[in-house]
Amino acid sequence: MLKKLIPKLYTSGFYLHLPVNPRLILFESNGDMSDSTRVLYDLLKKNYPRKYKYVWVVGDAGKYEDTKDTKFISPLPRKNPENNFKSNYYYARAKYCFYTHRPCGIKDKKSQKRVFITHGFSYKKVKGKFWDSDFNTNVIHLSDYDREFGVINGISRMDNSLALGYPRNDALINGEPADTGVLFAPNEYSKIFVWLPTFKTHRIWGNSCHIDQSEEDFSLIQEDSLDLINSVLKEHNALMIIKHHPAQDLSRVVFKNYSNILMFSNDDFLAKGINLYGLLAESDALITDFSSVFADYLLTDKPIAFDLSGYDNYASGDGFNVENPISLLPGKLIYTADDLKNFIKDTVNGNDEFISRRNNEKNKLHKYQDGKSAERVLKYFGIIK
Repeated sequence: MLKKLIPKLYTSGFYLHLPVNPRLILFESNGDMSDSTRVLYDLLKKNYPRKYKYVWVVGDAGKYEDTKDTKFISPLPRKNPENNFKSNYYYARAKYCFYTHRPCGIKDKKSQKRVFITHGFSYKKVKGKFWDSDFNTNVIHLSDYDREFGVINGISRMDNSLALGYPRNDALINGEPADTGVLFAPNEYSKIFVWLPTFKTHRIWGNSCHIDQSEEDFSLIQEDSLDLINSVLKEHNALMIIKHHPAQDLSRVVFKNYSNILMFSNDDFLAKGINLYGLLAESDALITDFSSVFADYLLTDKPIAFDLSGYDNYASGDGFNVENPISLLPGKLIYTADDLKNFIKDTVNGNDEFISRRNNEKNKLHKYQDGKSAERVLKYFGIIK
């Protein structure tokens, strides 16, 4: 009897009209309890204990134990979402839903705030890869410039987007240091480089961002290139940390042990308990490709290198929203392992020719540079004063 009733609750409008709990806040992220939503949660838990109750949407709720103020639920499946009463119930009861990767809440529920804190700014073309923007009551961006690209990509509208900054970026300015002791000893290396490639082939959907979906997903993250890179890192007593994208199909990635390179899948990195943005704040330089992390990293005013070895392949695949995105990248352009080797040497020796360009791009992309975006978001929605 109950099994037959639960699906009817979904189709009858029961969840749409179920009253919200004004003290209940729901969070979601890709990588359980991470990203910008984790920053909001931590701030509330630390500074406003007992004021709110929380629900976290996680990959497998069975791995977590509910606490006095926090419950864990699984995301609604794409197929037969009507059968999951518990998740639907909390999706409907939460007054505020903050999410970074999966829409949470009940569409058209007027008493509810459904706030999409976007993945990050990028010149990549991603239109059609997200849910209907009308689901969100609000979308958080970095600046008005970022808001314009949100509209182009179909992520947001000008009337529901807000330039408040990403809470995760607070760590780049005034956050707590990452617990890097599990990776290396203090002052063990002269420089710390972090390499964050975007995904090339999705681990679940199997789709590629590239026109040519070959086995060579990472032309520079290959054994011959890494051998050369490791040698120059070792020569200068520097360390490279490579963390693959959460969505990357790892069957296309070769993991090998190196003396001065640490390579992680996203799950392995999270298992270390290291805050990625805390690590970025402590690092000395960033290597990425078309990932949005470059925009965030501008707040550190440290060197950036852009791996463009797969640029033509990507441009012919998903493509970009601007005609010449390369001209807008404020850092060293990398096409070969030798290029990256030279970038490492320049960074070690303090040679940085992109300070002015990074500053110009930072001021264009970031309306706020004060490290208070989490506080700003919570104040905007009246959650704190």
